[in-house]
Amino acid sequence: MPLAPLQKATSNGYNLDIQKIVARHERTSNATATSGGTEQPILRIDNIPLIGGCLYSIYTSPMYCSVSVANDVPRLSLRVNNAGVATITSNQIATAQLKVTSTTADECQQVAGHYVPGSNETLSVLLSTLRGGGTGAITIKGGTNAPNPIQLYVVNLGIDPGATGTNL
Repeated sequence: MPLAPLQKATSNGYNLDIQKIVARHERTSNATATSGGTEQPILRIDNIPLIGGCLYSIYTSPMYCSVSVANDVPRLSLRVNNAGVATITSNQIATAQLKVTSTTADECQQVAGHYVPGSNETLSVLLSTLRGGGTGAITIKGGTNAPNPIQLYVVNLGIDPGATGTNL
């Protein structure tokens, strides 16, 4: 299998430079709470240089989600754009949601997806949220009242081997 530019091979041809973090961002304040079904941006990373044919993992840290009404459903999405800035209408590559059953005990949620560019390109990635169900407001915590900040990572996993499994 050929190596992508800037990657090193060992004597047996295996790639030494896989799993490189190519972009990351951290938000240390709470994301804007939403009380409707309108998607709200949380954070974005722009101008991420990608190598065609490589597999990229795009994922967040575990994030604490709180609700103002028990049993509301925060939804998190990852969106990408390779022709400009990612917005809430850009292609969605991953989504995750869960029901938060208490207004006093936050639930932890993470979202992850993969992306394979056909050729070298520059990517913009957006993390966004909306209330997927319920009637109250949701908050994605990243401030002083959260155990950790909201983090977003883009990691080059190396040459994409393509689909290698079997659907059952």
